[in-house]
Amino acid sequence: MTALNPRPEPDAPISRIPAGAHEEGALSCDPEAITSAADDFGHLVHRVPLGVARPGDQSQAAVVARQALAQGLPVIPRGAGHSVFGHGQIESGVVCDLTALNQIRDIQPDRMIVEAGARWSAVLAASSAHGLAPPVLTDYLELTVGGTLSAGGIGGASHQHGPQVDAVLELHILDPRTAELLVCSPDRNAGQFFAALAGHGGGGIITQATIPLSRAPQRVRAYSVPCADVRGLIANQLLVARDGRFDYLEGQIISSEGSGWNYLLEAGAFYSTAEPDDAALLSGLACDPAAAEIKDTDYATFCHRMVPGVRALAATGDWYRPHPWVSVFLPIPSVERYVAATLASLTPEQVGPLPMLLYPIRRGRVPAPALCTPQAADDGLLYSFSILRTVPADSESISTALGHNRELARNALRCGGTVYAISAIPAPAVSTL
Repeated sequence: MTALNPRPEPDAPISRIPAGAHEEGALSCDPEAITSAADDFGHLVHRVPLGVARPGDQSQAAVVARQALAQGLPVIPRGAGHSVFGHGQIESGVVCDLTALNQIRDIQPDRMIVEAGARWSAVLAASSAHGLAPPVLTDYLELTVGGTLSAGGIGGASHQHGPQVDAVLELHILDPRTAELLVCSPDRNAGQFFAALAGHGGGGIITQATIPLSRAPQRVRAYSVPCADVRGLIANQLLVARDGRFDYLEGQIISSEGSGWNYLLEAGAFYSTAEPDDAALLSGLACDPAAAEIKDTDYATFCHRMVPGVRALAATGDWYRPHPWVSVFLPIPSVERYVAATLASLTPEQVGPLPMLLYPIRRGRVPAPALCTPQAADDGLLYSFSILRTVPADSESISTALGHNRELARNALRCGGTVYAISAIPAPAVSTL
């Protein structure tokens, strides 16, 4: 394949439309579009753009980017707007809203081609119609493909298959220097390929991706197993991650009804015909198997398991409050000490209704270098720890949470960890902490 070369008028100003109007691919100065683009799910950062473009295809996206560059205007991509710290916002520049680039095409037994604005829920629906599914899905499926590939993309299958960015087969990107539409892969324009993955738009705007597929199971046996403490949770997770008995593996730390924390091992066995053996899957765990909550469901329902919780949070208003989330990657020798110290510095009231997530992951066969992770164990495992904090919408609560996030970032670096760049960490940059 050859690079695609759009042919806009190189010196023409960006096509503009008046407030209240809409024209696909043009720069909108509509106050509602500007206000929306100056906010995100985090509700912590508000950068006001010059305008918002919503291209309907890759050529329109290239025209927008090239004309903006010709006028010295910065451009940043935006998907579902689920960033928590302004990663899809830009001051006095152009926000390129890619949600209209959502076509899904050419589904093959081992891969599919997806435009960057497609949501993972649509990807799953399209692939499931062929009995297929991506090996790794995020917990929340209303994120866009371009959004997660620009960040990293981890989920409950990452202990086996790695982050989403480690398995991409091909990308179409807009070169950040020229806005030329390039086709790239690990073997073609490899520098641009790896700069775009987990590059948050700085290495080029992703407009299309070819992602792997595998056979989708029909059903999932899901297990929620209480553990005594963080040490027990980690030990149980490492046991099952290393022997590969579960297809899905995560863990939650949630507030108890009194004070302190509850620890839950979350695991899933995928199947289509023979039912899983519960006793065998729970054997050897440092917990009471009789206390495990076991649910059997179809695969699609399992993948959309967050929907009821999101609806409940939306009903109470918690989904729309500030979310100063922080996520770190940790080497296994540091996990227990780091998590225990973090929990000692927090109260359930400071976290809010969402859980903390703790689970092991592996890097994929071709790790995307922009996704910075610590030294893995000999078997390739390391840990992801995320505090999905929700706070009141007042400056004191937000400032306190962001200050704590900065300290958590420092602590992660001191113990050999790294900070997942999706986090709400105020300046100075994490690399200078």
